Amino acid sequence: MSLILRAPVSGNPIAAEAGKLTAMVSGPKEAFEVVRPLMVSYSQAQFWLGEGEQARYAKLAVNLMLAVSAGMLGEALALARRGDVATADVLDVIAASALGSPMVVGKVGFLKAADYTPTFNGHQMAKDLDLILSAANATGVAAPLAAFMRTQFAALCARGEIDQDFIAVVKVAQGLAGLGEARYPCPPARTDVKWRS
Repeated sequence: MSLILRAPVSGNPIAAEAGKLTAMVSGPKEAFEVVRPLMVSYSQAQFWLGEGEQARYAKLAVNLMLAVSAGMLGEALALARRGDVATADVLDVIAASALGSPMVVGKVGFLKAADYTPTFNGHQMAKDLDLILSAANATGVAAPLAAFMRTQFAALCARGEIDQDFIAVVKVAQGLAGLGEARYPCPPARTDVKWRS
């Protein structure tokens, strides 16, 4: 008799090599107890979440947080830059603050160096956002932040940068703020157009 577990992980290849992944598991608990010693070799935490599809939903929830955090970071960097705060300085402040999550701290050096070598690329995040939106629709959950972030990854794709690390989505917020490389110059605002009621 075979027992099937759902066992997605959270973390990137660097975390995997260090044995620092987080394993989310659902399926028969007895099967989880059998394989848990193996999971300890690649994960720092193993969570049994239930008998059904709970691990898949937990993985989508984690990746939703990841996508929204990247978008939030992009807007924060754009605002700080518009306020004449150097990107490196505001990254240090955020990393040292209560918002300095492991993901943010892990991306600071890459963002300072403008290094978008992928550990989890924009295509992968866009695919996960599609899955998140599908799961939200199937379960009756409103997910406006997921929908918004999906548009941001579509914009990253339109910029030709979807193969870069997912954190490259910060460049979309910077572009919307008129910062960074101007790829598609906007025409000047027209002042001769008047609204008529």
